[in-house]
Formats: sequence, structure tokens, C-alpha cells
Amino acid sequence: MYYADRAIEALEKTKGLAENCGCDNSMDFILNGLADLKKSADPEDWDKGRYFAQKAYEELQSLINAFDVCTSSA
Repeated sequence: MYYADRAIEALEKTKGLAENCGCDNSMDFILNGLADLKKSADPEDWDKGRYFAQKAYEELQSLINAFDVCTSSA
């Protein structure tokens, strides 16, 4: 839960930066990752917390790929 809270803070900062840089295709990954991390930070049980943390991880991997595409085409 501690790391989920830290990841939420980092992703909220990233959201502000992504809005300013114009990488519009990354916003879906950010919003989905935030939603999953918030569910992971306050889970009903350990298994659900782990499930949502894994989903958030997958969204963040896709976000990194979207940022790579965005920066390489600039």
C-alpha cells in the first residue's frame, strides 16, 4: 500500500507533465493506471490489491511505450 501511494503521487505529477507536452495518447494509460493504483492502495483483501497493482504495472508499461513513441516522433 505504501508503494501504491507513492506511485499515485508520481503518476499525478506525470499527468500534469503529459498534459503540457501534448502526448495525448498517453492520457488513457495514466488515467487507467491511477484508477488501478487507487484500488490497489486500499484493497478489500491482499489478492485484490495484488491484482490491481499488476494491472497498474501493465498500464505503466504501456505508458512508457507511448512516451517513447511520442518523443521519437518529435
